[in-house]
Amino acid sequence: MERQSPKAAPVRPPVLRDFAGDAFVYHGLSLAVLFRSHPSEVYLLVDSETAMVGRSVGQTISGSHPIPIVTPVGGCVLNIGTETKNTLTYTHAGKIIVTVSPMPSN
Repeated sequence: MERQSPKAAPVRPPVLRDFAGDAFVYHGLSLAVLFRSHPSEVYLLVDSETAMVGRSVGQTISGSHPIPIVTPVGGCVLNIGTETKNTLTYTHAGKIIVTVSPMPSN
């Protein structure tokens, strides 16, 4: 009977870049980080910060839009505003979306 040697663990390339929490920005209710890949980067690894799980953060989304008002004697612009307050909790639930797109040529 032939004895098989145990498989060696795959060699993991070194981490070339790491994005800290302050590199992420909110797009609506989602967090995003934008970056350009380098030729030496083979794949993307996404990991969570365990220390952040369960913490909450407050977010205020405000917006405004102008409404022009025209009358026979003149006009004005009425600005209407909205404000929404959200409380977001960091969890492992949810989904990760990775979008890859070509760089525009100059």
